[in-house]
Amino acid sequence: MSHPFKVDWFSEHISAWESVLLDPKWRNKAMYKKNGLHALLVGAYEGRVLHWLMENVLTSDKDTASVLDPMEYKACVSERGRGVWNPLDRVRDTLVGVLRAHQPRASMFTPDTRLSDLAVDGAAYDVVYVDAHDSVHALECSVHAMRLLRPGGILVLQNYTHNQEHDTNCPRVGIDAFLATYVRYITVTRNGFHTFVQKRTQALPRRNCHSEYYPLPKTDEPVCDQQSTQTRANAPTRANAPTRANAQMSANAPTRANTQMSARAPAAHTTRTFRATRNKTATATSGGPV
Repeated sequence: MSHPFKVDWFSEHISAWESVLLDPKWRNKAMYKKNGLHALLVGAYEGRVLHWLMENVLTSDKDTASVLDPMEYKACVSERGRGVWNPLDRVRDTLVGVLRAHQPRASMFTPDTRLSDLAVDGAAYDVVYVDAHDSVHALECSVHAMRLLRPGGILVLQNYTHNQEHDTNCPRVGIDAFLATYVRYITVTRNGFHTFVQKRTQALPRRNCHSEYYPLPKTDEPVCDQQSTQTRANAPTRANAPTRANAQMSANAPTRANTQMSARAPAAHTTRTFRATRNKTATATSGGPV
C-alpha cells in the first residue's frame, strides 16, 4: 500500500538498515521466532520508517511496533538542503494512515506519554529507533532506550552525521557522550547518518577508576580480594609519587654503605703527606741533609 509521504529522509539509507536488521545472525534467533520482534519508534514523523519496518522486518503475526511521538514539528522542514512545506496536520494524517494500514500490530502511545515512563517497566523491545533533535534529547533517549532494550537488541540513533559542524544543537554530541559512557554495554555495528548499536548480552568487565586506589587494610580488618587489593596498593598515589626534583636528589644522595666506606678509607692525598713527613724525619735523624 502506498502512502502520501512528502519528505524522504530514509530511502537512501535503506541498505544500512537491511545490513543490520535483516542479518540472519540476528533476525533468526530462536527467541525472536518464539516471542516475535517488538519495536519502539521514538519519533516517527510521517511514518516512513514505521512502514518499512512493518513491510520488511516486522512481518510475523507476533511482531509489533509502537510509536511514541508528541508530534511537535515545524511546518517548514529541510530535505537535502531545500525547504519543504509540510503542515503538522498533514504529517499527523499521514502517520495515522500508516498506523491504520498495519493495525492491530502497529499502535501509538498518547501524546502525553514520556519515554522515561516506559523505561520503568524494564526491557520490552528488540528494536528502538530514536529520531533526536538535539544533543540533550539524543543522550536522554539513548539512556532510557538501554533500559527498554532486551539483551541483543538494536538501538538506531538518527542524525549522527546530519550536519558538517556539530554542536549541542545537533544530536551527534549527545550520541558520542552515550557511546563513550556505555562502551561496556554496547557494540556499534554500523555508523553513519544512522548509528546502529547492539546491546551486549553481558557487559564487559569493569576496570577500576584511578581514584579508587587505596592501601592494603590492617591485619585486624577484613582482607579484600588479594589481586585487586595488591594492584591498588602498588599503584602510585599523587601524595607518594616522587617528583622529578626528588628523584634527582635521591639519585645524588650517598647511600649508608657508601658513607661508611668513605669514613673508613683515608683520602689519597692524606696518605702521600704522611709518607713524605715520615721520610723527612728519618733523613734528619740519620744526619743527612734536611
